[in-house]
Amino acid sequence: MDKIEHLGNCLVTGGTGYIGSRLVKYLVSNGAQVRVLSRNSIQSVDTILCDFEKEEIPSNALDSIDTIFHLAGLSKDVGNNQKLEKLYKKINVDVTINLAELAITKKVKYFVYISSVKAAGKINIKHGCATEKDTGELTSVYAKSKREAEISLLNLVKDSDMHLSILRPSMVYGPNIGGNIGSMQFGIKQGWFPPLPKLESRKSMIHVDDLVRALIFLVESNHSDKEIFNITDGRDYSPREMYLTMRSCINKKHISWSVPRYVFFIASLLSPFLKNRINKILGNECYSSKKIFSIGFTPEKQLKDINKSIIKY
Repeated sequence: MDKIEHLGNCLVTGGTGYIGSRLVKYLVSNGAQVRVLSRNSIQSVDTILCDFEKEEIPSNALDSIDTIFHLAGLSKDVGNNQKLEKLYKKINVDVTINLAELAITKKVKYFVYISSVKAAGKINIKHGCATEKDTGELTSVYAKSKREAEISLLNLVKDSDMHLSILRPSMVYGPNIGGNIGSMQFGIKQGWFPPLPKLESRKSMIHVDDLVRALIFLVESNHSDKEIFNITDGRDYSPREMYLTMRSCINKKHISWSVPRYVFFIASLLSPFLKNRINKILGNECYSSKKIFSIGFTPEKQLKDINKSIIKY
């Protein structure tokens, strides 16, 4: 990217997370001035310590800042856990709005918020993939908090000069990824993850480095102000394709047999935990990125590149 200097002085929240740490390294390696707002300091990076759960955002954190990448938040999907609802609202909604209000006061030029495709709710699309206009029932505390943050941000900045872009990543993959994808890759490598069956369900995914590129692209684009964008790698993967691709990535030989779907159904009855993990792998979560593609963004990687990196750190 040859326009990274246009970002000016950058503030990153969530800079110690999987996505945030890669964003920080990319910005720094390309000469951007970066400050991190975090509970933990990052070596060789200007860090202002703040525990969002317990502390107010220091007003001096945004001094001389031109661009904010707000990635911090609670990201685990805990279903409708009412005990955690207040915490999710505080971290994912209240902190986001407080940061944006402070940004407007400090005359920050660009605010990029990383949301989630979950903010669209549970969408049943028979043909094609869900767009940013499609909405459904919000079935988890996490989804509700992300959607509330989106709506609150859009209402807050509508009469301001601050440029706002909201990015909804689909399932993220990349080198050393954790979560369900990391567990799946580890299980395949160890030989205990079962061969997935052929199903009609589809998954949308995005390489972490393309996600980093998209975050920066939205600052540089004149067509992204006060808009929401899905981000995927442009492909829809069946569970079987995911499984075989990830086998290939770790040099496991191709196999033609699979575990029947009814086995997974029976396993899902054993515990809510298993049911949730199985639904995440086998369920249908297909999203369209045509909107961000139409304004010029093009992903560079696919799932077969899960262990490769576009960006040199």
